[in-house]
Amino acid sequence: MAEREIELVAPLKDGGAREAGALARNGIDPAYGPSMFQWDGERGIFVCPTGRIMEKVTTRKHHGQMCEVYSAGAGQCAAREKAPLCRGHLKPGMPRQIERVLESEPMREFVRRMETPEKQELYKKRSVVAETPHMRWKGNWKWRRFSVRGLRKAGMEALWLALAYNADVWSRVIWTPGWQCQANRP
Repeated sequence: MAEREIELVAPLKDGGAREAGALARNGIDPAYGPSMFQWDGERGIFVCPTGRIMEKVTTRKHHGQMCEVYSAGAGQCAAREKAPLCRGHLKPGMPRQIERVLESEPMREFVRRMETPEKQELYKKRSVVAETPHMRWKGNWKWRRFSVRGLRKAGMEALWLALAYNADVWSRVIWTPGWQCQANRP
């Protein structure tokens, strides 16, 4: 979007629910979730809830995003009594790691833009513009997925769906009592 100079207005993702699911899957206590680790930007380290320092060990790509990986080392964590709560299902000898996503400049600009009150107000209008047709397509017409393959055919199916929705809205508006076409007014 940034390369094409298109200003995206979309929701900011909330990682809270995702984090809760990942913690439950891995057997980690919520008190030791990634959001509980404090970032110290001056020293470039994370501090775990028990005060241990986690230093950068590598940089890797995870789910298509570059991340810095931080660890306290297996020796520091294994000796603690809270280690099972923090480490969960990790194999013995494996250190607990925290990832810090390295956001691109366009993504940082998007976050700054979406935190402004004007963009939040603009985003709130999406329900009238986009969610109503989608609700009608999915809920009333039971349209859940494309019935054809290929971008061109799917585009045609989406076009027909949009035209059908517009005709449906037009027919409901024109038959509303008291509605008159602009051309017929004196």
